[in-house]
Amino acid sequence: MSRVTKKITYIHGPVLALENMADDRAAAIMAGAFLEYNLGFALRGRMRDMTSLEIESVFDNHGHGALNTFSQKIWIGYALNLYGLKTRKELLILKDVRNRFAHEPEEIDFSHPEIDELCKKLGTPKKLSILETKSEENRPRVRYMDTVHFFAARFHILGEKHVQRPGDPPNLDID
Repeated sequence: MSRVTKKITYIHGPVLALENMADDRAAAIMAGAFLEYNLGFALRGRMRDMTSLEIESVFDNHGHGALNTFSQKIWIGYALNLYGLKTRKELLILKDVRNRFAHEPEEIDFSHPEIDELCKKLGTPKKLSILETKSEENRPRVRYMDTVHFFAARFHILGEKHVQRPGDPPNLDID
């Protein structure tokens, strides 16, 4: 298997498996987690080299890490100029959909009015339909999954490139 084929399988395989899950709640939560992981991977690509313990402290630290939540990752990605305002808005919508599924005690699926309204706000499916010269997808689950897939793949690629990794910091220590 070529390196490119492995990369495509690594990115697209999990998303395709999630898209084929029967349960909307599980699919939405797991797809959101996959997106959050890949956003974290892109953020790590912008950071200095750190030990695994240091990375763990930034991203988790027993629930107290600076980048512990999806929301924190979204906002710091925007602050680091990893993406612009439109992408930040899309990511916050995806986070809201994921959280709605994760925290709603009642049965919920993509046909729920709140979920449907959030998914209608996603602009990426329209852009994808133009690129693929087909009609825009209106089913909320497909809109959500297509947008997750689009951003997860791009964040993974950004993380692999290690773009704009800063050099050595200035020495601010008092000797």
